[in-house]
Amino acid sequence: MNNVHVNQLKDRLASQLGFTADGAQNLITSLKLSDLDKVRLWCGLRFIDQDRDALRVLFFLESLVAIKQRDKSRQLKELFVDHAEEEEKIDLVDGFFFSRPFKFDNTRGEVRHTVFDDFSQDKTWISKNIDPSSVNWKKDCSSGQAPSCYCIQWLKDHLISIDTYVRSVVGHLYEMRCAVVHEAFPVIFFEPNRTDSALDVHPIGPKPDDFISHEVTIKPERFFEIGRNVARRYLLSKV
Repeated sequence: MNNVHVNQLKDRLASQLGFTADGAQNLITSLKLSDLDKVRLWCGLRFIDQDRDALRVLFFLESLVAIKQRDKSRQLKELFVDHAEEEEKIDLVDGFFFSRPFKFDNTRGEVRHTVFDDFSQDKTWISKNIDPSSVNWKKDCSSGQAPSCYCIQWLKDHLISIDTYVRSVVGHLYEMRCAVVHEAFPVIFFEPNRTDSALDVHPIGPKPDDFISHEVTIKPERFFEIGRNVARRYLLSKV
């Protein structure tokens, strides 16, 4: 990789991940990247510069930690667990909802936060925080805010368990990625022209008629910001 390409890589690290010129140079030197790895990193940074798209972000993050490795899903989960900050983790858990698996020709269940099962079984917390006569909290999860949804309020009182739910969300996102890549199934992550949420379905597992519904309320810009921050912290952790 010649000096022109190295300078382009430094420019990309600055524009996409917020590195200073000196910081970018120190990173490249410290990582001791091969020319191929430098090209791969430059291509990844160029890739996410084209569009604020969730799939592009996932591919870029995957390229950092899971090139030619098995169990890419686990690598991606641990990347978010290790390098997302607490508020970012809360926003990730808050911004995605999933149904239980269902057969294509059957009625799907409600989409829920990944914390919902644990929250809904916490009778002590519910008795202290929710008036059972005021809202149907078992039904109204997907609005994401109390009094319709108490999931995130419950999560903030149980942050010791947040990584469990982050892994669950990222695992679902990886399934959505696999549906696009391996099943050629068009999956909507975000709908840019909508101001509320995007609701869609995606296939899971080896059987073609097994599906999960998902709802996305996190803004594309916020998801991209979190992904970029995770990438930057990961790279800095290698220096």
